Amino acid sequence: MRVIGTCLTSLLSLTACLGGGGGAGGGGAGGPAPLAGLNLPLVADPASFDTAEYRASGALPRIGAATLYATGGTGSGVTVGLIDTGIDTTHGDFAGALHPASIDLIRGGLLSDGSGHGTAVAGLVGARKNGQGMHGVAFDSTLLVVRADSTGSCPAACLFSQADLATATDYAVANGARVINFSLGDAPSLATGLRQSLAAAAAADTVLVLAAGNLGLNSPRDPGRFALRDDARGRALIVGSVDGNNVISDFSNRAGSAAEVFIVAPGENLQTTGAGGGAVQASGTSVATPLVSGAAAAVLDAAPYLAADEVVDILLGTARDLGAPGTDAIYGRGLLDLDRALAPVGALSVPVAAGGDGAAAPVATSGLALGTAFGERRLAVGPVLALDAYGRGYTVDMGDDSGAAGSRARPALTGFVDRQRPGKVEQAETGGLSIDFARLAPGSEAQPVAAGSDLGSVRAHWQLGDRLRVRSFAGPTAALDDTEAEVLPAGHGFGGLADDAGLALETSFGEGWAATIDLQAGKVESGELSAGARLAELGLEHRLSEALSLRLGFGVLDEADGPLGSSGSGALALDGAVTQYVNLTGRLALTDRLGLFGRAELGSTGGVDGSGMLTRTGTLRSSAFALGLTAGDVLQATDRLGFSILQPLRVDSGTAELDVPVAQDATGTVHFQRQEAELAPDGREIDVELTYGWEIGRARLQTAAMLRLEPDHDASAEPELLLGFAWHMPF
Repeated sequence: MRVIGTCLTSLLSLTACLGGGGGAGGGGAGGPAPLAGLNLPLVADPASFDTAEYRASGALPRIGAATLYATGGTGSGVTVGLIDTGIDTTHGDFAGALHPASIDLIRGGLLSDGSGHGTAVAGLVGARKNGQGMHGVAFDSTLLVVRADSTGSCPAACLFSQADLATATDYAVANGARVINFSLGDAPSLATGLRQSLAAAAAADTVLVLAAGNLGLNSPRDPGRFALRDDARGRALIVGSVDGNNVISDFSNRAGSAAEVFIVAPGENLQTTGAGGGAVQASGTSVATPLVSGAAAAVLDAAPYLAADEVVDILLGTARDLGAPGTDAIYGRGLLDLDRALAPVGALSVPVAAGGDGAAAPVATSGLALGTAFGERRLAVGPVLALDAYGRGYTVDMGDDSGAAGSRARPALTGFVDRQRPGKVEQAETGGLSIDFARLAPGSEAQPVAAGSDLGSVRAHWQLGDRLRVRSFAGPTAALDDTEAEVLPAGHGFGGLADDAGLALETSFGEGWAATIDLQAGKVESGELSAGARLAELGLEHRLSEALSLRLGFGVLDEADGPLGSSGSGALALDGAVTQYVNLTGRLALTDRLGLFGRAELGSTGGVDGSGMLTRTGTLRSSAFALGLTAGDVLQATDRLGFSILQPLRVDSGTAELDVPVAQDATGTVHFQRQEAELAPDGREIDVELTYGWEIGRARLQTAAMLRLEPDHDASAEPELLLGFAWHMPF
């Protein structure tokens, strides 16, 4: 039978009843569901906590406590104040659990239990996990028991003077209680003294957990309604009871006007600790309330830096919806759910050391795509600490997403089919325009350009006088310099990083000398990231003889988003990079039909700053080269056969420094670890290429086959064969 009692303005009664006998009581079926996605680092397997002792009360599986335990959230180090009828200090489930300041405020002397109510409540909070009977929600918490029932009122009704409750509340706060459990209620109003003590407790950053009451009313009564007051500071909540089917208990007061601060928990036929030893079954909002108090203690153990209002907000905001959708007048915010309370709330963000205290970047918008010059190299930073909306630390693995080897692989597919055209247009021509069409044959699944893609480009040139020529291009298969297209394909050198459009001025002077100024720009998409670049190159060419010519180029590559085609955002953001490079190109006519060509490029990229975890890169050294033969009129007039060996642009040396958030202490302070990452790839891609082209009327058909060894500079990658063709039609 529930003990309700007669409530006067200055007296409060207990809001639970105790039944005799033992047994497991009513409990929900099924164990705690593991959290999906991100979660705090587990120190144990959640399944290891799903024991007979865990299930004995009938409540813990229903509120999903096992995963919280697996993260270490067991209430350790958290003091829970229990203002009640006392406790059986000799019960084996409380060995080592009691705070030394536990006291009988009214009678003095040795602490005892006037009715068994306090012992039952205490067990649901913090009965020890000792392999016997049942254990509480926060089985490692410290129980500060304050007996405050009026002399002579127990065991019949166990009434409490509001003045004594005020004194007990002040005492609990003074002795370090971070959570105070009030399993009593049903007063028609709140006395000034108790209201002031509750307000002082809230001001002291204490979580106040208040029973809804057992009168079956449409709204809670005092002291629960204190949670609605402004001086509760959002640090108090009210607890109602549900049965084994999660239906509101007939005796439980409903949420009513207190729905926003109302939560429910199992409160019928729960097994708990009994006075005199053993176990009893209990029902009432008094036994639902300590489940929430224990949950608050466990959440504080997992994240001790949380403020009381944050704990309350988490418990209310993650409650499982019951009844009408959303907050309702019966169940308020819903059923206590520790699985959801443990999961991240809101968007996760990564703390950033460079930004000072509190600086962070959203995980969802953080990414890093390394250019193909870095090969398979990834900035695998390992587990990274990320914070949810309440500053709770979670671990995320950003290693798989922080590097995108092959992210600039487009030129490897498109550039190699677009060479071995006839020599440059005769200087006597006044101008010309060509439109090219290329189609890609099946290639690597890792390439972002699908096999069979159609790609087009436009080239134009103008002859201004005898010594000045202007050239331009637009499109991914175009090359700025017709004379160099047979030497180094787009994507194999620095020019491939800015190859969407370009303009060049060329002038001849002296005997066999020519100078060029090339200006190019480009932008490459890699998933949701993009890399933009501008290039300026000054070239000086000298024809030493009819058979031999050399060209020396000096260039500057200015990238807005990161070095050598890389780009980052959020916690992996990069600043712009400037690369200075030099190249040497040579052509030698061995016979009228056979030619030898070669080119080498060397570059140096200055240190690049980052505003996220990647704080700085050292100087990057990079290179590319090509060597080959061309033969004309092989099978028919105007055809051309080419054979080339190339190394695409590759980072040869360089490192990056990262400040990685790895841990969070009890104060919430994030600790960083300095890490150094090697940026040079382990492999070296070598491309062996065979091209053949011939004229069909005014048009020209170009075919190509390329064997990529260690593609994308990945030493473990299998060789890759690419096939393609291009159709050139001038007009």
